[in-house]
Amino acid sequence: MGKMKKGIVLLLLVSLLLLTFAACRPSGGNSSVTTKSAETGTQPAGDGRSAAVSTLPSDLSFGNISVNLAVRDREDILFEIDPDFNTVDVLATDIARRNEAAQNALNVNIELKKIPGTWAEREAFQTTVRNNSQLNADEVYDAVFGPYYSLVPLMLEGYFQNLNEAQYLNLNNPWWNNRFVYECSYLDKLYMVEGELTLSMLDSAFVMFYDTQLYSNFTKNGESIYDIVSDQEWTLEKLGGIVKDVYADDGDGIRNAADTFGLVSPAFASGRDGFPTAFNVKVAWKDDEGKIASDFNTQRNIDIYENFYKFLHENDGVFVNGNNDGARTGAQDMFQNGQAMFITELLNYANIVRGLDRNYGVIPLPKYDTDQTDYATNSEAVHSQISIGKSSAKKAATEAVLEQMCFLTYRDVTMDYYRTVKYRNQREEESVKMLDIILGSITSNFGAQFSSEITSPFPTPIGEEQNISTGLSGKKEMVDALLLNLKRKIYNLDKTE
Repeated sequence: MGKMKKGIVLLLLVSLLLLTFAACRPSGGNSSVTTKSAETGTQPAGDGRSAAVSTLPSDLSFGNISVNLAVRDREDILFEIDPDFNTVDVLATDIARRNEAAQNALNVNIELKKIPGTWAEREAFQTTVRNNSQLNADEVYDAVFGPYYSLVPLMLEGYFQNLNEAQYLNLNNPWWNNRFVYECSYLDKLYMVEGELTLSMLDSAFVMFYDTQLYSNFTKNGESIYDIVSDQEWTLEKLGGIVKDVYADDGDGIRNAADTFGLVSPAFASGRDGFPTAFNVKVAWKDDEGKIASDFNTQRNIDIYENFYKFLHENDGVFVNGNNDGARTGAQDMFQNGQAMFITELLNYANIVRGLDRNYGVIPLPKYDTDQTDYATNSEAVHSQISIGKSSAKKAATEAVLEQMCFLTYRDVTMDYYRTVKYRNQREEESVKMLDIILGSITSNFGAQFSSEITSPFPTPIGEEQNISTGLSGKKEMVDALLLNLKRKIYNLDKTE
């Protein structure tokens, strides 16, 4: 029994009221691998997720081999793959069942290998992966789960395989982040992927929480915020109009954290991390032919930054509470004390507010305007992406394991994650509907994925007002040179002489 199976039996025993998941092991235990490629399956009609079917060949069997998954040793990330690190009983049970089902379906043992995982340990993460690639086939990491800021340097050094050439990963399936696959593929090369298997992608999404009582008090026409979002009318202008009159001084005549505001935001969510992504601001753009160029000094981006600066600095209902951990905690305190109608935060903030007496809801950050087609949600850099090691001797099995686990997460786990977010406050049924919009809008782009290689030219909107047009134009040559160098590095990956 693989290491992942430890502790699973107990979790299953305490779940007698749940239906047992019937996963059939291929008969005969044949160690040979079926070679027919997976094709995109037509998902059946019905309730969508629970009716979905795997697109893997049904007779895959890998002879009880072990597949090694390197995962970061930190509780806030391990919950997505290791049931022993999940504090929510229903999710722990779901994830244990998912892992067991994937092992049974493919006749493999999944082994979790913990490696350094904090921001401060990112170099140790990379060194560990480099050193491991020299070991024998039984010990080598077959797949690595990590943040892009740790994976990108390893990718550019040639440690990972091109996932667009994988036999058993079907990245067109809805359980993978299709936006990410499109935006971050270049020259038909893609070395990192994310999807519902990496639940930290959703857990770390930038969203807005709102106080339903304050919203009701200050919104006289009774317009539902959920209807606004669903009707694609949730924009910066709409948000600004709602919060502009929501300000109440505490009596000292000083505008500070003791007052009540329409929106309170720690600065990290008001800078590059939250709103610009929501407004579809990009350093590098990909055209319909797959060409990537820096096109950041557009009039649209200039207008966005000028108008967003005014929103943050000139709207009486907005309070940006500094740019450090203390300021973030202060913003949270204001929301929890009923001093803010809205707060920008990560979705996992639900862990904190679940015990509030006050009602709250969850919605995506707004679009810039109604001309923007879709909502766009950024997931904080810490979330997991997945790469497959080039030195792995078990690539086919690894691809199949990842595909099956992502499919099973889509079918059996994600909805319980949704419900868990709701159950944390046990209110606002509509918030669960919003989570599907948020999940479907999570995106990245080439410039964001490779931000360590391409310096962002955008100023922080919380600082002094700048001539954004002149500033962006002055940085065009530098960004173009960095982008060209990056594209050359990717071009040379897997290049045959």
